[in-house]
Amino acid sequence: MNSLRLRQQLLASAVLVTTLIVAIVAVQLVVDGKIVSSTFVAAPSDVILSLPGAASASSVPIMSTLVEVALSFLLSMAIGITTGLLIGNFSLLYRTTNGLLTALYSIPKITILPAMVLWLGLGINSVVTFATLESCIPISLLVTGAVRGFDDRLVVVARSIGATPVQIQTKVMLPGMRPQLLASIQIGLVFSVIGVILAQMFLGAGGVGTLLLNDAYELQVAQLYAVSIVFALVVVAILTACRLALERVASSEHASLTL
Repeated sequence: MNSLRLRQQLLASAVLVTTLIVAIVAVQLVVDGKIVSSTFVAAPSDVILSLPGAASASSVPIMSTLVEVALSFLLSMAIGITTGLLIGNFSLLYRTTNGLLTALYSIPKITILPAMVLWLGLGINSVVTFATLESCIPISLLVTGAVRGFDDRLVVVARSIGATPVQIQTKVMLPGMRPQLLASIQIGLVFSVIGVILAQMFLGAGGVGTLLLNDAYELQVAQLYAVSIVFALVVVAILTACRLALERVASSEHASLTL
């Protein structure tokens, strides 16, 4: 069984690598053949040559961006989980606010960014607030759905043995919603990255977003793509590390429960 799974993973990786190589070669041929202007689409060879300089130039912006992502992620997780637990546990609150949250989720948050500039000014406050708003709503919706779909029999049993409301939330419901919480962590991190980059581009508040915008204005196409690749690799590495850590925690807890 393990050998079959390993072969499937190797096959999927081979298909992915082959597709990527074919796409790179195709873009190179299209640019070299003047089918598409190099002003807008950089040749992959130029992007590869620009990678060392992009990595050096983007090191400080990437660090500042990651700090803002971390702040917005922590705030969105705290707000999203707390809001989801409150809305999910109280039927009246659920009926009155769940539709509002869904509507807010469907509204492009970029439309309220100018108002945030008036309230909070240019800088990290607006960036973190916008990214937190971008990510906390989907987290709260996910947690709300998990609470509403939770097995009430477990809550009844916990109450019958004298568990307090706080103990029910922390000892029964949160462990029982582990898959949804793990998913909310990954979703929150992705939305935090998106929110920070969008806010930096709009506000010109430094970081990777402003660096990418400046490269676009100056038509530094190869540099633009190179910086994007460097930042994407950093984000993918962080997401992969988080996913592996969460899977390890979940498997260790499952093993302890089995024992």
